[in-house]
Amino acid sequence: MITILDVTNVDDIKRLKQFSEMDHPSTFRYFKNRIFETAIKSHILTIVYHIDGTDAGYAHVDLDSVTGNAFFGVCVMPPYQKMGIGGLLTRYIVKNYKNTLFLTVDNENIHAMNLYKKYGFVLIESYETSSLWRRS
Repeated sequence: MITILDVTNVDDIKRLKQFSEMDHPSTFRYFKNRIFETAIKSHILTIVYHIDGTDAGYAHVDLDSVTGNAFFGVCVMPPYQKMGIGGLLTRYIVKNYKNTLFLTVDNENIHAMNLYKKYGFVLIESYETSSLWRRS
């Protein structure tokens, strides 16, 4: 089940903080590379997917402070991968956020790139270890 989190609600912030402190897949570094309190202030839309009271996946749209572009991020915890949760979270975001979205992805993360292509993201720049994608 997908739940929308309100990053101004104390309980939702606590829940998101707990998720941020979990051991994420190596390809998801969003919370490792940012100060939690600063990162969530830029969130426009934040959702979690939970199964039997456990947050199995997470997705967000946030505004980049430098470019003003909206960036999409998604993470599914390893025990819940390959169950379609990444697709459910991505579909929810693209259905409910109508403006242009960007994302970065590790070049070796082929499963993620296939998911992004399925939902209309296109590669716009490649770097040594990652690439930048856009959905208009």
